[in-house]
Amino acid sequence: MIYIKEIHDYITVILPIIIFIIVKNKVIFSKLYILTMFIVHIIKYLCKCKRPDYDLYKETDSFPSGHTASIYFVTIYYIYLYKLTIFSYILLLLSVLIVYLRIYYNRHSIYDILGSIIICHIILYLYKHNLIIN
Repeated sequence: MIYIKEIHDYITVILPIIIFIIVKNKVIFSKLYILTMFIVHIIKYLCKCKRPDYDLYKETDSFPSGHTASIYFVTIYYIYLYKLTIFSYILLLLSVLIVYLRIYYNRHSIYDILGSIIICHIILYLYKHNLIIN
């Protein structure tokens, strides 16, 4: 049985797969997604920031949020390609839900969330200006 507390885990895995199926240039999407997640995990490793609920989850680091980076990158990449469609609004709604749940369940602080969002925007900005992954 899937509980609401776990739903954000499933969404952050399923949505990138759905977007991968939808987008035309799967190689570019894959490279940018992997680069984004790689950078997020390198920063996590270097920062070693403790989670707000450190007493329950000592094994993982907090900054930046991997869940937020995953869902947010997928959302802004889709919007970049297809502009604002009904599906874009659904992605935006899911992104806000994921961010809310990460903070509500005390897994991340607002700084962890903002760090992920900034990383996603930097990656997409560099791509749009042909500075990475041509």
